[in-house]
Amino acid sequence: ELHQAIGSTILFVTHDQSEALTMSDRIAVMDAGHIVQIARPAEIYRRPQSRFVAGFVGESNLIDAQVLGRNGRVLTLRTPGGHVFEAESRHGVSGDSATVLIRPERIAIHAAPAPGTLPATVTSALFLGEVLRIEVVLDDGQRLLIRCPDIAGRELPELGAQVHVGWGAADSWVLS
Repeated sequence: ELHQAIGSTILFVTHDQSEALTMSDRIAVMDAGHIVQIARPAEIYRRPQSRFVAGFVGESNLIDAQVLGRNGRVLTLRTPGGHVFEAESRHGVSGDSATVLIRPERIAIHAAPAPGTLPATVTSALFLGEVLRIEVVLDDGQRLLIRCPDIAGRELPELGAQVHVGWGAADSWVLS
């Protein structure tokens, strides 16, 4: 409201990510005194340019994968455990490996196998009111954090439960 009332540019410095995401038209993320990305809040969160920005803004699942191919903005990748999946990329990837970001709220959890899903074991499950926070480990040892809404009929999985997790190409982002 103050910003709108005075009509001037305001520079606000904060380490509080929620404040930055809700109050800003544009965000500059700095690392060791250097700006590493400037963008709108949704772009910073959904499409960070680097592993640093992905880890600094929000919780992140980072998966190292082998690049198998490219079709326009979509890369086909394979995890060390052999799971083949697709992820979006707006920049060139040099070499045959990449790091993929998948935000916890973009991972779907299923009780039974479904196309494109991976088996996983629940290692932590917390009820946080409107959100369930679930941690799983894949067969290859990769750990993933999942956040999903508490909807009617959704049970909190038990520790050690076998579940299946998955995501789409638009839910994952190849970092530069």
